[in-house]
Amino acid sequence: MGIIQTPHYTLVEVISYTDGCSTKPSGMTSAILASSGAGLLFQPNRVHLPMYGRHLSGMHGYTKHFKSKISGCYIMRPNVTPNTNFLEQLEIVNKQLQVKPDDPISLMNKGLILTHLNGPEKGLPYMEKAEEIATNENNTDALAELYSFKGISALMSHRLKDALSHFKQSLKINPNNGFTYFSMGVLLTEMEKYEDAIHHFDHAIKLQCTIREAYFRKALALNLCKKHISALKCLREILREYPDDADARCEMGITLAVLKKFKYAIICFRKVIRQEPRHMYAHIGLSAAYIETKEYHLAKRYVDRALRLDPTDKNVLMLQRSLKKMDVYR
Repeated sequence: MGIIQTPHYTLVEVISYTDGCSTKPSGMTSAILASSGAGLLFQPNRVHLPMYGRHLSGMHGYTKHFKSKISGCYIMRPNVTPNTNFLEQLEIVNKQLQVKPDDPISLMNKGLILTHLNGPEKGLPYMEKAEEIATNENNTDALAELYSFKGISALMSHRLKDALSHFKQSLKINPNNGFTYFSMGVLLTEMEKYEDAIHHFDHAIKLQCTIREAYFRKALALNLCKKHISALKCLREILREYPDDADARCEMGITLAVLKKFKYAIICFRKVIRQEPRHMYAHIGLSAAYIETKEYHLAKRYVDRALRLDPTDKNVLMLQRSLKKMDVYR
């Protein structure tokens, strides 16, 4: 059995042994799709959600559940290196600091960007300077933002307890900061406290903050605690306002696949590919869905296309390996 960790589920390959009419998976007790020679199963798994990027919940597991790394709430696509956007943002912040060198918010921004680019030791001095200025000025708004930014910095460094402490302090100072609620939701998802994460995303939505991303992250958290119908409702909210959100539609396809609504999942994945022909995980999802419906030659077509997009992707290689075991590649 091979296991691949991918953003929200685990893609698991199960070698099956066929005995007459029955197919006996080797040592697996979960729901298994058995086909002639191999099976794929979706298993929910632990998620790592970086602050500046989206992950699709099911691509770990769709195929029987693959999890996917997709675009971000700061509009970062897979073919754009995260550092590109951060360097652009750093240039903007440096210009702001030339005009107002003691602005605590700009200093916090610079500290956060440098933390992402070069590690906490580079960003911390700017955070400390921002805190000193905000404290001396008794600027509570800036202090609330500072603790929120510290929380984000800690989250990016995977210091989850520190992040939790900073976010709580921020909300104590300003309980109406929607972005801090959103950030706390991301943190709680990472800590596998999905119900609490959902609660915080709801607060962010209520406060009209990052509504699109809050719905998206809420859908991921709902999928991870197996509330797939509720996840679909969140994704429909996004697509009603943003029908071109390919990631939301791909996540909807994953969710439908988990619910074994493969016909509708296929429609979602095909629509994503028409919209974004290089959307890697829509190809993976579509391939996996076609395996589920035993349309193996169609599955092969989209596996081959995915391999042209990224010949090293482990999810695609696993799908290809499964199809080879079913003699689809001849």
